[in-house]
Amino acid sequence: MSSRIQNHGLMFFMFINRLIRDQMIELDERDPRIMRLGNLPSAYFLCGRDDNDEPFLGVPAEMMPWFTQIDWTGASLCRKEGYLYLEGRDPRTQTMLIAFGIRVRSKRLNVFAIDGHEDVDMMSLNMKVFEKDEQNPKQVYFADHHEVIGIPLQEIGTCHELSTDEEAEESRKILAKSGLDRTFTPTKIVGA
Repeated sequence: MSSRIQNHGLMFFMFINRLIRDQMIELDERDPRIMRLGNLPSAYFLCGRDDNDEPFLGVPAEMMPWFTQIDWTGASLCRKEGYLYLEGRDPRTQTMLIAFGIRVRSKRLNVFAIDGHEDVDMMSLNMKVFEKDEQNPKQVYFADHHEVIGIPLQEIGTCHELSTDEEAEESRKILAKSGLDRTFTPTKIVGA
């Protein structure tokens, strides 16, 4: 593994660590590999359609290049929960390594695939970088090109469709052994 890829992973986990510290992210109770951002950090991202009517996730320039260098292998829309989940999976086994949930209002998820009018399985997600105007923070500027192209989209009824029961159980065991609970509060390890 190259040091460039390792550095991007390290930056991502530093970002996650800050969110944990500030209590702006939660782990799923069933599968702790599923992380959900709260409202504030979800607002770091923008979403829309480009000139070719293709859906994109806008990534702030401050999160570049590390966020787009993560090997996002899929994206799932969960209208019921109001989240877009970016998925990282093992390339050999397709086992989910992480699902990074960005809160998006359920109706706003239509920007990625219009419910009842577009086949989400035929859609893909792109990522574009944006910068805020220093003079007018309500104005943003997007790069002309996509940073990431063609992340496959799917629709799910619940985030629990992203992993099997066995995988989720194994993740809960690992979390329990770590001495943390799902709120990242240290817990007493039995026998320690």
